Amino acid sequence: MKVLVFGATGQLGKQLLRWQPADIELLTPSKFELDFYSGSKVCDYILQHEPKWVINAAGYTNVDQAETDKTVASTVNHGGPTCLAWACGFTGSNLLHISTDYVFDGTSSTPYEVNDVPNPINYYGHTKLQGERAIQDIMRSNAYCILRSSWLYSPFRNNFFKTVFDSLVRNKDLAIVDDQIGRPTSASALASVCWGIIESNTTGLFHYGEAPAMSWYDFAMNIRGIMERSKLYDKLGSVDPISTEHHGSRALRPAYSALSNIELSKVIALPNESWETSLTNTFYDYILPVT
Repeated sequence: MKVLVFGATGQLGKQLLRWQPADIELLTPSKFELDFYSGSKVCDYILQHEPKWVINAAGYTNVDQAETDKTVASTVNHGGPTCLAWACGFTGSNLLHISTDYVFDGTSSTPYEVNDVPNPINYYGHTKLQGERAIQDIMRSNAYCILRSSWLYSPFRNNFFKTVFDSLVRNKDLAIVDDQIGRPTSASALASVCWGIIESNTTGLFHYGEAPAMSWYDFAMNIRGIMERSKLYDKLGSVDPISTEHHGSRALRPAYSALSNIELSKVIALPNESWETSLTNTFYDYILPVT
């Protein structure tokens, strides 16, 4: 089966390539080879190569910067999915689109289900919701899968795990917010879920978060705990809790954005590796990079 991946150099894209099933032939054109935002060029490429599925793992993810860089954020998170939806609808390929927990406002006290009403409170979440709705408006419901996930981390690119690790290993003390709750998700586990969706030909709207609900502070402490247990470092920086109010950031963030896996677990087998193992593997992949 041929699968076309946009965003192959990102966190998720790199893990999709790393854990590529044996029966999958991957197409990973760079932005120089294929203009993601040209509907005619994407259509021509898909017609030429005939992928069964297209994965959109590309996205503008700088939540704070999106508040001022609105044109670019909207172009990537809304314009890109719109273009892919038209192209896939025209050519007959299925589309797997990765979205976010930040489409919700955070007023819930229980994990968000797929039928809960989105209400983003920052521009990043707004653009991601626009991308979702464009796909739903353009494509047949049995031709796309929208997968919302949360707090993605990996050994690649910029992410919370690497920021915390790099600071602690330099003996830098951190103040991390303890009143924003979500579910950290390794890019490796999310890649496994994506391949499960594609190989089972699953369509619809689903949620996936890997770890149990925790705060950013809790997540940072788990990262520090793994570093301590490795006994590789003589000294590490400290991690202290701080409130969102005192931390200060350009964009509002939901206080609670944990996602429920219930609907997804009904249609595919979720990764059986524990989130602690995923975090440990990410740690060792970062300090001992895979080739």
